[in-house]
Amino acid sequence: MKKILSFIMLCVAVLALFGCSKTEKTAKKTESEPKKTTEKVQKKEEESKEDAELFEEENAPVETIAETSPEEAADKCLDALYAGNLTEARKYSAPDDSAFKELTELRRKMMESFEVMDNQNLKEKVNTLIAATFKQFQKTRNETKINGNSAAVTYSVSMPDMSGIDYSKYSDGYMNASGITQEQLMSQIEGMTEAESEEWSKGYMLDVMIYAFENGGDLPRTTKTTTVYLDKTDSGWLVSKIENLAN
Repeated sequence: MKKILSFIMLCVAVLALFGCSKTEKTAKKTESEPKKTTEKVQKKEEESKEDAELFEEENAPVETIAETSPEEAADKCLDALYAGNLTEARKYSAPDDSAFKELTELRRKMMESFEVMDNQNLKEKVNTLIAATFKQFQKTRNETKINGNSAAVTYSVSMPDMSGIDYSKYSDGYMNASGITQEQLMSQIEGMTEAESEEWSKGYMLDVMIYAFENGGDLPRTTKTTTVYLDKTDSGWLVSKIENLAN
């Protein structure tokens, strides 16, 4: 039993939020291999569909709200994102959703890391994890640079240090909060096929990570710079791009 639990938590540590996944390693290994044009087109279409799904899930379209100052638009957009409310954040951005390119890339990266694209339950857990992560972000506005109809607002953002989180320490807390004993955990695993065991392990890893971000007041933190770019329209300022949203 201890060996299995140790293995599960090792996987949790390896699949840290921004860690390198097996999928990524495979991708790197095959980058030098020639790819067929049809495969590239198919992958692009799949990614576009996944990105569209993100905004469909957030009740697209939304009516934009242009603000009188770039600071106000940038603040409200980031505040909504950090609160896990993409629909609200989109109100202060360009209608084409280009401002959230990094968000869609982050979401896709995590989906690929856990290889959950065909599993709706696990996809929902990944989305929950992203939202729980953003709720840990704390911003301080630094400066605003305006050049005609363009502006850039920079922030110092305190966020969890993904590389320094020991997810194994949150396993007991998650089980206690869920009312699950180690014996019950083992009974869930026994008799599973290899495929079922792999799917269960991914779900468990995501649950523990979500618990860590929702309950880990002692998470190690780091501070990075996020820049919000804006364009001035006839009605006011709208966010056009967010740089270093979470990296």
